[in-house]
Amino acid sequence: MIKILVLDVVDACNLTCAACPRGRRAMRNTRHTMPWERFRAILDKASAEGIREINLYNWGEPFLHPDIARLVRAVKDAGMRAEISTNLSLKRMDSLLPTLEAGLDRLIVSISGVTQATHGINHRGSSMATVFGHLERLAQARQAGRVQTDILVRYLHFSYNSGEIDEAQRLARDWGFAFELLDACGDPLLVAQDGTDGIQDGTDGIQDGTDGIQDGTDDIQDGTDDMQDDAQHTAPPAICRPDPDRICAAVRHVAVVDAWGMAYLCCVKPSMAPYRLGAYLDLTLPELTRRMHAHPACAACDWPRVPATREERMMLQGKTPTPLDRCYGRRVQYPLQRARELWRREGLVPMARTLFRKLIQAFPTRGK
Repeated sequence: MIKILVLDVVDACNLTCAACPRGRRAMRNTRHTMPWERFRAILDKASAEGIREINLYNWGEPFLHPDIARLVRAVKDAGMRAEISTNLSLKRMDSLLPTLEAGLDRLIVSISGVTQATHGINHRGSSMATVFGHLERLAQARQAGRVQTDILVRYLHFSYNSGEIDEAQRLARDWGFAFELLDACGDPLLVAQDGTDGIQDGTDGIQDGTDGIQDGTDDIQDGTDDMQDDAQHTAPPAICRPDPDRICAAVRHVAVVDAWGMAYLCCVKPSMAPYRLGAYLDLTLPELTRRMHAHPACAACDWPRVPATREERMMLQGKTPTPLDRCYGRRVQYPLQRARELWRREGLVPMARTLFRKLIQAFPTRGK
């Protein structure tokens, strides 16, 4: 039951973060931006398939896309939720406030410290002064009522930066932003500082979010480079068949697409050739779900599995669910599973509060 489309709209990042495959250039910067026509086709397909949310980021920096505000506005016009995650480290971000004004629902700003010395261990190439300057501008815009976007400061927690968590939380509170502590993977301290571990100089030819990025066709015309034999990256059903009764909790609701419109295994794995599933526009949701769970990397992953609904069982079997399957799976089985998970994790009273809050959100009060 895919509800979220994770869509990289630009195949580049301005930083060389030590804990990120893009930052370490295992995923090279091509500076390719998704053309408007392809974005529009993907958005129309996602809307027709009932996807409710578009995350305009994955392994790239979305504010490098010159038309990011237009993309957000298109998502909102389609009746879907729009979210962006950014390192907020571009020196010139003329599109920042226009993007939020276009209706962006949530902006996530990732940091890994509040001092340059600590933040720069992982966020290599980022200036803390630049980040704080943009955050101050966002806080002022919110106070003036110019933007309504929910802003979340996400603190990436590593072994060395625990001492600055409290200060980061205080700053977020003073700005009026939400705060999240996220245990990050990897150890940036083990990555060489001099570029010998695949890291360049922190700029990669990108300074202000526009230079080097043209119209989405630079050096790459149709998304077929290095993709001539896409079938070799798709697991044949005979090699690894998905369990028809269990589904991965990580990819249950999420489809991942890169700046060329190619679908990938999940947001946990990098968008690289071994995890490529095919062109998103050519895949139905049932086939995309089946390919995700039939992939050898999915079978070898230890991410927890959960019971599949009737709709999901049909998809894993390569079949198209009927309207009855979809209705029963989404309206009966899945809510019951979620209630059971909440009960086990939180207890009866917190579960009741959570369900009541979701009920209130589902029926918002009308303005006077």
